[in-house]
Amino acid sequence: MKTLALDTAHQYLTIALIEDERLIDSLQVLAIRQQSEMIMVEIDNLFKRNQWQSTDLNSVLITIGPGSYTGLRIAMTIAKVLASIAPIQIYTLSTLALLAGNNEQCAVVLDARSERVYFGLYDQGTCVMVDQILTLEQATPILKTCKNVMGQGSLFGYKDDFNYVQHFVDLRKQWVKVDDLHRLVPLYLKTESDYQV
Repeated sequence: MKTLALDTAHQYLTIALIEDERLIDSLQVLAIRQQSEMIMVEIDNLFKRNQWQSTDLNSVLITIGPGSYTGLRIAMTIAKVLASIAPIQIYTLSTLALLAGNNEQCAVVLDARSERVYFGLYDQGTCVMVDQILTLEQATPILKTCKNVMGQGSLFGYKDDFNYVQHFVDLRKQWVKVDDLHRLVPLYLKTESDYQV
């Protein structure tokens, strides 16, 4: 089975080609406000480099959120378009679960603006604390109890860690099959008022 995996939920553009249980090739690049311009070009580059065709795809895996309002829609739109023109199965995965991977006692933090973070707590692939929005003050004491911090740890004085491409494969059993493409929507966590300028 050939799978195209996409994560556009934060400042990194991450694309992976997976065949069965093996990571074939990947790209991860800092792409702040450039993901929509870069993603199709980079998918095409990866396909050409590995002699894949879009017609070879059996499935597409995307992160469903939480994350950037615009970013989440980029990968989701591509997945929906591909599935509308070919019999491709769509799968989703929590953005924070993907970053955590199978790490022990792992906290994941992404900037949610206004002194808040998207926060998830995972242990070896199992969700310990449901993905949510916390203030920096609320998240700080929890982070002190964790062995690993993934994502934008620099918000709390830790090193940023976005080394997670292999996690697409490692978390294969966590992929959620999408049965109704029309009801697929991103997990934003924020309310509409958060997006008003």
